[in-house]
Amino acid sequence: MKDVVGAALLAAALLACARPAPVEAAPKAAAADPAAAALAEGTAAWPERGDPARLATALDAFRRAARVRPGDPALELPLARAEAFRALAAGGATSAGGAGTAGAEARAAHEASARAAERALAGLAPAFGEALKAGASPAEAAALVPAAGAEPLHW
Repeated sequence: MKDVVGAALLAAALLACARPAPVEAAPKAAAADPAAAALAEGTAAWPERGDPARLATALDAFRRAARVRPGDPALELPLARAEAFRALAAGGATSAGGAGTAGAEARAAHEASARAAERALAGLAPAFGEALKAGASPAEAAALVPAAGAEPLHW
């Protein structure tokens, strides 16, 4: 009997000291950093971006994250990629897009991708943002971006 009671007390003590499940911690983290929570939501939907509903979920989440901290490259880059994918999914393999509604959607997505990439570039390479504000062309400003900050130039 003593062994059973001792084992039960040990089990209760171990359970009391156990860490809370990650599911319980997630709402606290989301409340503490809504940008991180939105980024995580978008990142979770991104692997299934071929499904239009999942792409829409990822885009919505990445947009929310970028609105919380505009210019943060860690938030703007996923948005730039997702908008570029939206452009391709709409049938716009180039920035010119096609004709009609699909072409208009592709052009709007390319534009949104470019704006998010520019915000990321300005965060990674302040000289880029300063050059644009001073009236430099995008090509002139891009020449000021060091290799470490060049990823957004792709989008």
